[in-house]
Amino acid sequence: MDDPLVNVQKRMDRLKRRIYKAPTPFVPGNKYTWVFGFTPLDKAVLWGPYTTDSEAELNAIGLDSYELFHLGTVDTAKASRMVKHELIARGADPDDAMRRLIHKHTEEEPIMKKKRWF
Repeated sequence: MDDPLVNVQKRMDRLKRRIYKAPTPFVPGNKYTWVFGFTPLDKAVLWGPYTTDSEAELNAIGLDSYELFHLGTVDTAKASRMVKHELIARGADPDDAMRRLIHKHTEEEPIMKKKRWF
């Protein structure tokens, strides 16, 4: 028989590897902090929303470079559009600004997609 404590320990280890964040409640008129940055693998990410700058900076530690944006939305899709618009307005290359953003905050290596053979 398996030891029940070993199974519990395995589950706890699995939970520790994942980062869970409670949804941020939307309050009209509030500004929320979003982290836009680049991973060591040069993937563009947009993480948030966070209620404080210090919370956002703590979550941005693993990024090569990042910038904090203060937006009035908790919607991820809307925040992506707003950040891309701001980057283009600053004079960034449109191809770089419009590239796909990763929204999931994980510490694990990205999983390679299977090739399609059709």
